[in-house]
Amino acid sequence: MRTARQMTEGFFLALQFFTIIPIHREIPIDEKRIKFAVLSLPMIGFFIGLTGSLIMYMAKSWTPLSNWACALFLLFYFVAITGGIHLDGFTDTADAYFSFRDKEKRLKIMEDPRVGTFGVLALLFLSAFRFLFMAEIIGAIDNFWFAVFIPFFSRLIVCALMIDGPGMAKREGLGYLFAKTLAKKDFAVLIGYLLCFFIAVPMIPGLPAVYLLMALSSIFLYMYARRFFLQSFGGLTGDSFGAVIEGSETVLWMVTWLLLLYVMG
Repeated sequence: MRTARQMTEGFFLALQFFTIIPIHREIPIDEKRIKFAVLSLPMIGFFIGLTGSLIMYMAKSWTPLSNWACALFLLFYFVAITGGIHLDGFTDTADAYFSFRDKEKRLKIMEDPRVGTFGVLALLFLSAFRFLFMAEIIGAIDNFWFAVFIPFFSRLIVCALMIDGPGMAKREGLGYLFAKTLAKKDFAVLIGYLLCFFIAVPMIPGLPAVYLLMALSSIFLYMYARRFFLQSFGGLTGDSFGAVIEGSETVLWMVTWLLLLYVMG
């Protein structure tokens, strides 16, 4: 009973930390609840993706908005629902990486609250490409179930990196606080998420190939991020997790765009 309550409170804690959804209750913050909050991230992603897919469907089917306008509102939703917290990590990571300094200097740059030129440029191109992928997909199809799984997989990748990644580059900050609560055995939870996904795929309307390619792409993104952050930063930070979420979502939108419009189109 106590564990079930901790899991529920961990989920609400994740909503408080990673979305702007108001949770009007005080939740004790301890190691167990933080652990369940982190392991709830894929569920948070599923919820974000589900509401996003509904927005795509309603905007295209029930309004006179153009595909480009629908895409802009959808892009705004994905940024707004998280309060831009992950984009902040993405811009800090871009600033640090493109400084072409050594690992220690890059970590110092990531601590700087100011946004530099490289961060602004990276954010501009990330948003522009994602907007393009969204707009063309909205114009090409009417079934948007695939959008449910893009935020789901991006957060599944982050959980996998926390459990079996290159380790934390700094033993401080929120990223370290979250990651240190997880152990190798928690991979069983991620495997459970994947099993639910593969069981659900045959029952979901749309093209199974899109969903399966997302899963394969996510495995590749996990392996790439694991190597990239070890070589470039000596490990992970809280900003790295935001960068992984935003970067992997953009790649998954691109994969879906290429598959739907240029392979199966």
